[in-house]
Amino acid sequence: MIDSRHIHVIDNKPDIVELIRYNSSKEGLAVSTSPDGEETLRRIKLAILH
Repeated sequence: MIDSRHIHVIDNKPDIVELIRYNSSKEGLAVSTSPDGEETLRRIKLAILH
């Protein structure tokens, strides 16, 4: 289960993803990432099934 202090970053530019992940983590947020929307939807479906 994902709590309210979790964000998901979707971007195909690794530098942008890392910048957002780093700064968000420093603020106490849990961060997951995906390189594109297709991967994000796959992960959401898996999470719903489990």
